[in-house]
Amino acid sequence: MNANAGSVSNRNEVETAVDGRSANAHGGVSLGLSAVGLVSAPFLLWIPVVGFLPGLLAGRGGVVAWRGLAGDQRRSPILVAGLIAALGLFALLGALASVWYVMVAGPAMADYPELREALIEARRRILGF
Repeated sequence: MNANAGSVSNRNEVETAVDGRSANAHGGVSLGLSAVGLVSAPFLLWIPVVGFLPGLLAGRGGVVAWRGLAGDQRRSPILVAGLIAALGLFALLGALASVWYVMVAGPAMADYPELREALIEARRRILGF
């Protein structure tokens, strides 16, 4: 009888350890996506067509962390840090891209038809539409 009780206890410990690794993996992926968004932001925010990509990467990191948080029983610190970093960067980078487009790129494209045509051509070549 004691052997069965020990195996149930060991099984619960193994499941807890696997869940902890999964939560830490979700947190690590979330932090990684946030870091990629942060590093790519100075290069991509200037381009009106793809300026929102760093914010979207951070937003995806938030989704990954949220899914990991839903399956985590212990609230892993890496997971919580990933969620906070991803959501903060998502808000910051989205706001920066919006302000840049509304205050600088949008009026510049309206004033200079050549610039507008060049950006449309760049978008067509890069994104295919």
